[in-house]
Amino acid sequence: MTPRSPRVYRHVDDLTSAGLLTERTQYDAEGNHYKTYAAALVEATVRIEDGELTVDAVTGGDDEASPSPEGIEKAGTEPAEEIDRPE
Repeated sequence: MTPRSPRVYRHVDDLTSAGLLTERTQYDAEGNHYKTYAAALVEATVRIEDGELTVDAVTGGDDEASPSPEGIEKAGTEPAEEIDRPE
């Protein structure tokens, strides 16, 4: 049996828990809701010193600085006219 790889939602949950993604809820005109995500990572520095790997991550502390999905002024606040969903 082939080992199963983690599903996308697991990776999204991990990245959100680590503070590397911001999550917002977007509502459409019918009242349906969809989660949208934006990268919170501003800068990452990777160093190797004396054979030791160090990763430093800087995330945006201001929620307003996080990008919103294209065409939505401020995600999670107003109903969207239409949400594009993959077929």
